Amino acid sequence: MLIGEKILLRARHEGDVAVLHARPDGRMVLTAAARRGVAVPARGRGLGTDVVRVLCRYGFGVRGLHRLQVDTLADNAAMIGAAERAGFRVEGTLRGAAWVSGRFVDEVLLGLLAAHWSP
Repeated sequence: MLIGEKILLRARHEGDVAVLHARPDGRMVLTAAARRGVAVPARGRGLGTDVVRVLCRYGFGVRGLHRLQVDTLADNAAMIGAAERAGFRVEGTLRGAAWVSGRFVDEVLLGLLAAHWSP
């Protein structure tokens, strides 16, 4: 989290966290931190996609935001897929941007504009 950043909404399920941040520069960022991933019996049921869609509804429908951004680890295929199903597009990769388990790993950025969002 950056200095001056505000948390607008936090969703937590079985150890996984999704947070909608308001950054000082006006950008809104959705950060997903999957500690254990979706429980095996719940995988493939679209729960991750539902969480992303709810956060979009809040960001665009309630807060009236112009743009949302998802930051996630490059190997988090479930989160990337959930974001893409919700309408996000991959905008780039930040090489070696995250420190995880004693090493640097890549992050993927995905973005969605309000004008391209389908409730």
